Amino acid sequence: MKILIFADVHFGEDINYDIIGGKEHVNVFGSQFPKLLEKLKPRFEEYDLVVNLGDSIFNKDKDTDLRRYNEFLNLFKDVETPIIHLFGNHDTKFIPQEQLNKFVGEEKEYYSKDIGGIHHIILTAKSHHMGFDPHVSKEQIDWLKEDIKKTSLPVIVYCHFLLTEQSSKDNYYFGPFEGNMVLVEERKDIRKILEDSKKVLLVLNGHMHFYHKEEINGINYLTAPSVCENNGNEKPAGEYLELLIDENNIVEENLKKI
Repeated sequence: MKILIFADVHFGEDINYDIIGGKEHVNVFGSQFPKLLEKLKPRFEEYDLVVNLGDSIFNKDKDTDLRRYNEFLNLFKDVETPIIHLFGNHDTKFIPQEQLNKFVGEEKEYYSKDIGGIHHIILTAKSHHMGFDPHVSKEQIDWLKEDIKKTSLPVIVYCHFLLTEQSSKDNYYFGPFEGNMVLVEERKDIRKILEDSKKVLLVLNGHMHFYHKEEINGINYLTAPSVCENNGNEKPAGEYLELLIDENNIVEENLKKI
């Protein structure tokens, strides 16, 4: 199976955080995603699945966000490869969760799908306010226990926020702030469920904007980079991940560029 993973598009406008890079520095080139996607689309047919790990839009207000999210999804209307869209903190800031679920055709913000001989589990963590103390509901955790128990397939888990212990100290978005803005509060309980199942091949998240890999108790955790992050030379990085899973469930990951 081949999976293409991208994250943190922040579609809608270029983002400038004065405290991060200065007034003239564009942090994320959200306005350029349509052009990047047009270059990437021809490659979609090579894959069995495309996964967007969330923060599809840059939030502004409810009306703007609803329009932007709809415009974002319309960019994919001619794509035939199955696509899964996760929800990040910018997506859920002003848009009600029920509306987001309708946008992507799901009843809940957590669900699973069997594609390509893999059981794909999607979780959604919410932050108490913009980005701080993300948490996964007890309802989701109870569902996860039962869902992973039922499947006989190998499992990949996706969540926008992190289920690891990765430090945000050196991340220029989150390092300046006190408090937790990246780690799911219930991550240890969730990891225990994943570890006990003996079925999980990989866990993927976005949110941090830069590629990272770590192993915890035999499970690899990957952070996908932001497609539109500044590459340091005032251009979008155009990075995404490719996963190759062979008949023995050996996973190979490749960091790719558009």
